[in-house]
Amino acid sequence: MPNERTIPASLHPVKCPRCDHYCRPTEATCPRCHASLAGSKPIGFPDELPARTITAPLDLTRQANFPPDARLVLVFWKAAHAPLTLALDGPLVLGREALTISGEEACDLSPFDALQSGVSRRHCLLRRHGQNLFITDLESANGTHLNGQLLVPRQGVILAHEDRLTLGMLRLLVHFDPAPVG
Repeated sequence: MPNERTIPASLHPVKCPRCDHYCRPTEATCPRCHASLAGSKPIGFPDELPARTITAPLDLTRQANFPPDARLVLVFWKAAHAPLTLALDGPLVLGREALTISGEEACDLSPFDALQSGVSRRHCLLRRHGQNLFITDLESANGTHLNGQLLVPRQGVILAHEDRLTLGMLRLLVHFDPAPVG
């Protein structure tokens, strides 16, 4: 990506040691359970994860445990933005001021520099199916990348814990809360 810079670890969000809530790096205590965040390790960003060599197309049959009570946490590349936690009770469109269709919810990413990052109004769809969470590009203008690979529009792919997701140029790290065991 052009003009990328490395964000120092001291500016990364931290995870509460008591309730696993994602907190701003400037908070001394967790806003959810009020536990001290002293000594909590910052969450790594995508360029700090082990490199994944992509030698084959995405495995469309891979499994990723996303139980019914799990929430999706999107950690934004820019440390100024707090992580976004989504319950995913039904289909959810990610975009800018997303227009919804019957039965869908929408998550407006405008406060996260979505316009400047090339995020479409209806960029992608997240949908839970059994123990999996699927992401589908909605024919976005600038594409959706999963772990460095461009998704085929209108083709659902399973999203997994610690996947790297890029909407246009808006880069995210995917966390499942609670994280899968194993």
